[in-house]
Amino acid sequence: MGAAEGRSWCDGFCAVSDQKGKETLTPWLSAESEVLMLGCGTSLIPEQMVSEGLASSIVCVDQCAELIEALSEKYKDKEEAFHFEALDAAQLPVTDWAERFDVVMDKAMLDAILSGRQGRPKAEEVLKAALVAHSALLRPRDISGYMAADVSSRTGCTTGLCQTLPAYVNLCRMLLSPFFAQRQLAVT
Repeated sequence: MGAAEGRSWCDGFCAVSDQKGKETLTPWLSAESEVLMLGCGTSLIPEQMVSEGLASSIVCVDQCAELIEALSEKYKDKEEAFHFEALDAAQLPVTDWAERFDVVMDKAMLDAILSGRQGRPKAEEVLKAALVAHSALLRPRDISGYMAADVSSRTGCTTGLCQTLPAYVNLCRMLLSPFFAQRQLAVT
């Protein structure tokens, strides 16, 4: 992984776990949680979550096969906690992963897509596919909760961007309006 190893262009879990981020994530996490992290990149968040007892296993997905190969090698002695998949977030194996995860999270994946060559059309494709997949990928719970970009009526998913970037919230609302209307959910 070279110079990019352990670097992130936005805050790590320690910053996310402070104040609002911690309040948002920890109710959904426990030492037994299984987490799906979309667009993992070289983030240290999965390692930090496991070491802090906030997850037992994390499936890290990124479309860069070389990165996934390097991460698999780096964490080969921790296979019980970390699993890496080279996948496009718009093409998740919903049937194979049905009701497997307690939390699905994205740490800046949509930001990276929006700023990339494919921009908004690709971000819309990924967001729509992920939203449809969330209800199938998440384990059923007796609680219902969501934030601006959370679409599951069964459990909570969050994205920190919704709290800090109004344009992102508006994009989510625009893309999610048909989804929420179809499921009779309110957009918060």
